[in-house]
Amino acid sequence: MSDNSVINNVKKQMLSHFLFFKRRAPHIKLGAKGESIATNVLKDKYYNILMRNYRNARGEIDIVARDGDTLVFVEVKSRTFHELYKPLDNFSYKQRKRIKNSAKYYIKSLGSPDFKCRFDFIEIIFTKQNNLQEIYHHCDFF
Repeated sequence: MSDNSVINNVKKQMLSHFLFFKRRAPHIKLGAKGESIATNVLKDKYYNILMRNYRNARGEIDIVARDGDTLVFVEVKSRTFHELYKPLDNFSYKQRKRIKNSAKYYIKSLGSPDFKCRFDFIEIIFTKQNNLQEIYHHCDFF
């Protein structure tokens, strides 16, 4: 392969990645905005935020927090308002299982201390103009 064809292939790949992320940007921004709002809601309820966007080989947990002596793993779903469904409607059994496995890995990485744990779910609903419309915090949800 010549240097020019390698350079052209790299340019095509870069353009393709740029277009992919450009199309996804509003969705990613909405999710990040929702997670920030959820973090503030939890802080207002006196939760101690330990970590955001915890990732391991088993998956990701949006927020890891402490509520008193309980370790809380929080999944946040953000959506633009739609009359027919809410963010909770898109939370599958497979996602719950992945979050639970990630939580087990997180606890194991701490040396497997004897913590009480629970899993919360926060729904963030925005207007079509991306203004906050509703927040639902489901404690001990799954």
